[in-house]
Amino acid sequence: MNEPEWMMLAQVAKTKQMPNQDEYRKLLFNRCILEYRYLDDGGEIKVWHDVHPLIYGIERFQSALNQLL
Repeated sequence: MNEPEWMMLAQVAKTKQMPNQDEYRKLLFNRCILEYRYLDDGGEIKVWHDVHPLIYGIERFQSALNQLL
């Protein structure tokens, strides 16, 4: 994984949102980013994203995440 991808993952971890761009979709299809869905109180489907839990333990990801904080 290259440096821009680590930063992309860190951005998703911070915002819980995934931009609709090819680079992000590649990470989603490779299961580095996970998509979650739930029904809110009004019965509307809500979607949010996060980084796969195993990635949180990787030093390069933590470094990218710390750059955003």
